[in-house]
Amino acid sequence: MKYAIFDENGFPKAFYSPDIHGDNIPKEAIEITDEQWLEFINNQGRRRWDFEKKEVVEYVPPPPSLEELRIIVDNERKRKVESLLSQTDYVIVKLQEARVIGKEEWYNSLLEKYKGILEQRLAIRDWNETIEAKIVGAKTVEELEKIRQEIASYEPA
Repeated sequence: MKYAIFDENGFPKAFYSPDIHGDNIPKEAIEITDEQWLEFINNQGRRRWDFEKKEVVEYVPPPPSLEELRIIVDNERKRKVESLLSQTDYVIVKLQEARVIGKEEWYNSLLEKYKGILEQRLAIRDWNETIEAKIVGAKTVEELEKIRQEIASYEPA
C-alpha cells in the first residue's frame, strides 16, 4: 500500500509509503495500491488519477502546437549538429595547437591530413543552415515532421 497526493488534473505530485514515512503521511494523501503506484512510476506523464472512479487512467497528451513542434525540431537539429561535430573536434584542437606553438609545417601537414574531415565539417555546417531555414519556414506540422525525419536520418558523406 502507498499514498499519493495529486494535482487538480490527477497527476501525482508526491508518493508516500508507510514503510518509509511511518505516520508522517499528509491527511490529503489518497491510498493507492502498489500496482497503481507502479503504473504511475512506469508510465510517468502518461497516467493520471480519476477522482470519480478512484483509479489510474491513461493520459494521452495533446500533440504539440506548430510553434512547440518547431522548438522541439530545432533542438533536435542542434543536438544532431553538436553530436556530429564533436566527433571531429580533436582535429580542430590539433590545428589550433600547431598554429599557437608556431609550427607552420606541422599545421600545413595536418591541414592536408585532415582535409576530408574539415570538408565534412563544412558540409555539416552547410546542412545545418539549410535545415535551420527549413524549420523557420515550415508552415505545417507535417512539414516539421518531414524535417524531423530528415534530421534523424542525416549522415554526412
